[in-house]
Amino acid sequence: MSLAGGKSFDRLPGRPVAAALLVAARRRLSWELAGSAPHRWLLSQARPTGLGAIPNDLRPGNPSLGRQIVAGAFVLAGETLALGRGGNPWNRASPSRRFAVALHRFVWLRDLLAAGPEGSAEALRLTLEWSRTFGGWNAFAWSPEALERRVFNLACAIRALSVRASDAEASQLALDLARQARFLLRIDDGPARAAERAAAAALAATALAADRLLAHALDRLRRALRAAAPAEGGHGSRSPQAALELYFDLAALDEALSQRGLAPPRRRRAGTARAVRRRRSSSISTWRRWTRRCPSGASRRRRSCRGRSTGWGRRCGSSPCATGAWRRSRAARRWSAPMSPPRRCGTSSRGGPCRPNAADTIGWKVPRSR
Repeated sequence: MSLAGGKSFDRLPGRPVAAALLVAARRRLSWELAGSAPHRWLLSQARPTGLGAIPNDLRPGNPSLGRQIVAGAFVLAGETLALGRGGNPWNRASPSRRFAVALHRFVWLRDLLAAGPEGSAEALRLTLEWSRTFGGWNAFAWSPEALERRVFNLACAIRALSVRASDAEASQLALDLARQARFLLRIDDGPARAAERAAAAALAATALAADRLLAHALDRLRRALRAAAPAEGGHGSRSPQAALELYFDLAALDEALSQRGLAPPRRRRAGTARAVRRRRSSSISTWRRWTRRCPSGASRRRRSCRGRSTGWGRRCGSSPCATGAWRRSRAARRWSAPMSPPRRCGTSSRGGPCRPNAADTIGWKVPRSR
């Protein structure tokens, strides 16, 4: 839109600030209305009638942590909350906010299910206690940072929980999961984790055999994956950890859709898988390129030192392969992933065993830059 004088309306001073304020006000208003009785009634419509697929999370559970929870000790985010056997963590203050977020994300659910029948019974009890305390509405418990992972974890565990529950409890679990998945799709918290939210909601829809919810979630997922998993690979945030987590979520969704005979979103999951494999192969090739080896398997770019300077401000030593040191280069300085010291060599250039000098027995030292 243009004004007199050829100036564009989009270039008026203060327009970006006004647009940001409008978006913030709209999000705040929708968040305030989320806890109202009409909105909660809308979330409870279209009750699920049964269970569908059995999602499988690729992240394994820890049975030892599950047994600790059964004994009454929650170890989350590096902190511990001691409750005693049969305690209720939902009416107790958490040690920190990080602990509370992990607690409401239900990251402990797979650990309890891996602890055997006793852990499964405890998981059902804790889930029902949460439903009675926070199932209606709570601003923190239903926030995006806690809701997204809770929906995913509940979708993967609802079949195991329903086996031990009564008919009324199983119906309540399915209704709670459906309400949370519907609300997760209504959250407009920006594109940062839109793909993760849509994948969690789609996984819950496959577990509940909710076709309308599944169609809505898959449509959201297709649009969100354009930014989260670009065609060139990797994650939109350029984080390898985020790419791996998204790959785990999409792999679980792919398997659940296959159980129901549905086609998963194409190309994007394969692109994320290629990005994970590319990241791993890149780190291995970079390791081999930056690590100096023995002359028996030496890099073609370096010669045996035999007491000569290695170019890092220190000397190699008296033995032919006294040290295995870092190869400092521009690419190495750009690399931010932590790497372990290179492995010591097994043979020297003359075919005999290496004889490390006194400097080698101290340990590996990072050489100085040029």
